[in-house]
Amino acid sequence: GPEPNGRIITAIVEMARALDLDIVAEGIEQDEQRDRLLELGCEHGQGFLFSPACSHPRLRALAR
Repeated sequence: GPEPNGRIITAIVEMARALDLDIVAEGIEQDEQRDRLLELGCEHGQGFLFSPACSHPRLRALAR
């Protein structure tokens, strides 16, 4: 079966969905992590896969 961390993530996502909560995954670093989270229905995330940490001016520029 899935590894323990995978089972925990699955349980958290299922619980949040049952409570009608938005889900934001943090610390996504690999394509496989993103893909698994999408399969679970988690459509929001952040992490180094998308962008390294950036300064406030850089963040404002990205937001435009």
